Amino acid sequence: LLEPTKELNDKLIGYLDILIATNTDQIGDNLGINLGPNVDYLLSDSMAINAGVTIGITGDAKTDDIGFSATLLYVR
Repeated sequence: LLEPTKELNDKLIGYLDILIATNTDQIGDNLGINLGPNVDYLLSDSMAINAGVTIGITGDAKTDDIGFSATLLYVR
């Protein structure tokens, strides 16, 4: 997982997840590269909403469908 980040303003942080995966011992056999852009919207000092998508870019083991996610994050 590579995850470059960019603070867009004081409440919004963007991420660009680059997920590289293989399902064998030989990394070149079934390689998949997926892209997962997502954002965190800060609701308070201890709560945020994360929303994003996952898109298969290349390879035999890439994600076939576009995935959507939304998560409420709470930190004590």
